[in-house]
Amino acid sequence: MNFDSLMDFSNPGSTSISEFSNFSSMSTSSQVTSSLIAVWTIICQRRIFKKAGLPGWGAIIPFYNIYLRFKTAGMSWWWVLSLLIAPVFVIAFIVSLFKIAKNFGRHWTFALGLWFLNPIFIGILAFGKSSYHA
Repeated sequence: MNFDSLMDFSNPGSTSISEFSNFSSMSTSSQVTSSLIAVWTIICQRRIFKKAGLPGWGAIIPFYNIYLRFKTAGMSWWWVLSLLIAPVFVIAFIVSLFKIAKNFGRHWTFALGLWFLNPIFIGILAFGKSSYHA
């Protein structure tokens, strides 16, 4: 396939159009996967917040769930303002993961798992036997 055949719109039945149909199916599967991960994250956050004595429904409210995450980590609500400066927020988010792991009695290596393999490790934290100790 060359660039000229892609730009040939005079023949609507050309093979270049059918080749683009593969992109739409890839996009759909990516959307489904992302949606499933988002639902899983909300379910796990809800359970984690409830373990910490916070309202579980807060997991579905934008920005409030970040406030609850920082509160679970034992950080001040002022850290929510770090959303305004992206590099500061990334650092604050990583620090919160280490503090959350500590508050649930986990080792710092568990916090690395929360950072790099989040869907797996929040499931372990949410459905595991660890309890919250602020």
